Amino acid sequence: MNFQGLRSYKDKFNPEWEPRYIAVQSTWSLPSALLGATALIGGGLRSTFSNNSPPSSKPDP
Repeated sequence: MNFQGLRSYKDKFNPEWEPRYIAVQSTWSLPSALLGATALIGGGLRSTFSNNSPPSSKPDP
């Protein structure tokens, strides 16, 4: 997957890119740690996994 277009778009806003690291005790705890980080960044598990697509612009029949 190529994110170069997205990166060049975001560069217009002069972001400060900072590396992030995650450390876990074992391989088995990695999925739980990633899920927790995703929920933290996304505002909770419900909003992370909900399908909040914008409403359709087509009128109901």
